[in-house]
Amino acid sequence: MGARGWRPRSRPPIGRPRTSVTKYSDAAVRPEHAFLFRAPDGRLVVTADSLNAFRRSVATAADAVLAHHAGRHDFSRWIRDVFSDPELAAQLRKAERRWSRGEIPDLRRVIDELIAVRYWSEES
Repeated sequence: MGARGWRPRSRPPIGRPRTSVTKYSDAAVRPEHAFLFRAPDGRLVVTADSLNAFRRSVATAADAVLAHHAGRHDFSRWIRDVFSDPELAAQLRKAERRWSRGEIPDLRRVIDELIAVRYWSEES
């Protein structure tokens, strides 16, 4: 299916009430688990310590920063390792791969939609 017809297939987490899911998205992770957005030269650009901060940072990160992390599958690894969400991580990994092959033109939008569907499907 082409990039225009792509839709996230992730579902909200099972077994968690909607209010706890939303609070979970705002909860800060420990500093050592924050996502460190870095430029390709290694310079620290911004730190995201929650899912909401991550969404905002992805939306505003420079193209080179986004490409650096997507090419290394850092986004999906962080979601899997820090938030213990293998389903969302698998969807992000698929998006990272498709983006690297040129099948998805707007990775920012896809990342935002996947997280929104997973955690805010009734609100986003």
